[in-house]
Amino acid sequence: MAKKIVWALSGLILIIVITLGFWHLNSPVKTEAKSLDEMEKYKQAEKDVQSLNLVNGLYLSKEQMKQLLPIVEESAQLQKEGKEKLYKYITDSGETCILMRKQLLDKTDLTQDLKDKHNKTLSWGEEEKARYDDKMEELTQKARGVLNENQLVITKEYVACLIPQQSTANPERIGQAGGNKHIENLLEKARELPEETYQQLKPQFLEKVRRKVELHIKGKAEQDAFMAKVEETLDSVRNMTPEEFAAAKSQIIENLKPAMKTQEEDCLDENVKNYLLNPGMVEILKYKINKA
Repeated sequence: MAKKIVWALSGLILIIVITLGFWHLNSPVKTEAKSLDEMEKYKQAEKDVQSLNLVNGLYLSKEQMKQLLPIVEESAQLQKEGKEKLYKYITDSGETCILMRKQLLDKTDLTQDLKDKHNKTLSWGEEEKARYDDKMEELTQKARGVLNENQLVITKEYVACLIPQQSTANPERIGQAGGNKHIENLLEKARELPEETYQQLKPQFLEKVRRKVELHIKGKAEQDAFMAKVEETLDSVRNMTPEEFAAAKSQIIENLKPAMKTQEEDCLDENVKNYLLNPGMVEILKYKINKA
């Protein structure tokens, strides 16, 4: 699983780069972003707006903001170092793959030293990712400890948005609707794809689900059994009429919820990591502390 996570991160970085480039070319707003650094700055501004929409609904006291600041500063440094290490991992892996390609053009196997080089890079990446995850989890729990019960509920329910859908004057629910939408979206996607595309993408769908399942179901046999049920469900909803799907959807979601979780603890921790431990929160908290 660790190997998949590390490789998934590598792929994610490439997808982000490609997506950002596509967005820039097709954006109706003619920005003059001429480098990835500039585009990263724009994405950071977007993340900061999402963080502000959450923070403005939490009504943090000055004391709470002071308690959060050193946690966020430590997280920002950790994330900075994590990006540097991820870049090193991607660079080293890429250089090794180029050498692998060169060898495999003429041979059917790789030299032992190249295999060792690959395994060494992979092991280093796995170890660094594990250290990063452990430390981020520790900081997440510290940040959660600063919030009161009502603020924890608001944080858990928050779904990122640039413009809040409800007034923060009524802060018991801000952002956009959350709930079981992630499961419903998965089912809808399975239904709407052409057969050939569905068969190509199904392994990716199942892999995303498995990552969730591994967090909530212990034992490989139990995980495999649940994943078989998920695959059967995705295949079956494709054959339902719209009326049949509408009638069965609620029960299907209920059947999948135990292992995919309704975003209770998962969503709370993810929102703390993504928005309260966003590196941009360092400047935001300092500004609000001085203003309070």
